[in-house]
Amino acid sequence: MLEILNLETEINILRKNPTYRKNKHYLNLLDGSRFGSVMMSIPSLDDPSIMVRIRKNSREMKEIRSEYRVSQSEFTVQMDELHSQKARLQEQLFDNKK
Repeated sequence: MLEILNLETEINILRKNPTYRKNKHYLNLLDGSRFGSVMMSIPSLDDPSIMVRIRKNSREMKEIRSEYRVSQSEFTVQMDELHSQKARLQEQLFDNKK
């Protein structure tokens, strides 16, 4: 039971990670940019203090979107592994109680 709680804590720490949250936010902006200005500003992944102005639906925007997806997938893989470990432990715990 303690291991399950530890895994849940690790999952919550990852969800609250500032990098994860910022990547998710900017990825949503890049994916959801359908209306409005033709140009948008988004921080560079290499140096977040630098804002990059990109044209919507341009090749550069697609490259930046793919970089954000790669960065986000690192967190997603970790969270998926933790979720599967948690599910496996819960299954073992509740199957043993029957």
